[in-house]
Amino acid sequence: TMIDFKIGANMPARTKSRQPELLVVDVRSGAKRPLLKFKRPLKCLAYSPDGKTIHTIEADGSFKVWNSATGEMLRASVVSDKPAEPPRPNPRRRSLDELYSAAVSADGALAVVGAYGSDGAAMWDLTKGAQIGRLSFTDDSGSVQNAAISPDKRLIATNLWGAEQHPIRIWEAKTGRLLLRVSQRCMVGAMLFTPDSRRLITGMSDGTALVWEVPKS
Repeated sequence: TMIDFKIGANMPARTKSRQPELLVVDVRSGAKRPLLKFKRPLKCLAYSPDGKTIHTIEADGSFKVWNSATGEMLRASVVSDKPAEPPRPNPRRRSLDELYSAAVSADGALAVVGAYGSDGAAMWDLTKGAQIGRLSFTDDSGSVQNAAISPDKRLIATNLWGAEQHPIRIWEAKTGRLLLRVSQRCMVGAMLFTPDSRRLITGMSDGTALVWEVPKS
């Protein structure tokens, strides 16, 4: 009965408040649920399957679990993405401690996060608060712009910002093994697995939406 909606997190000049906020609305009644406020822009959010909790990850790596009915914060921890070999200092580059993208599974157990200037993305077990693996890009350079986790947590999809061919990758979540790489002529704006985890939908910068058959691990 509820839907998540995010706007203006990276464009404070277009909003009345510089503090990122999340408003939860019941789509049947129009009733507004408690407003959640954040110190840093949101990079991802996900409802639990029963809709009772919301999982969020902020740009500074703060992972939080919220009661969707009351707005109470139930749990908090920190995730990060540290490249194996940090790049040379660049005053124009954002801090490597700041996340460029993130995805969290619906049950709040698995997260994928990518930092600015990183050479890949880190996988986290949120129940243990520990990094469990890493997705490494050896044939492209760029930061992970979008990430998605399949509902069955078997697959992870990513795409890069800054890479010439705008590749879409699908990985095996358990091992971090690359299963598929597809080059694109335009950038990917968003990606999402279907509920049965059999397909990946990508929204492209040219206004099209593409549906992909995902490989079997």
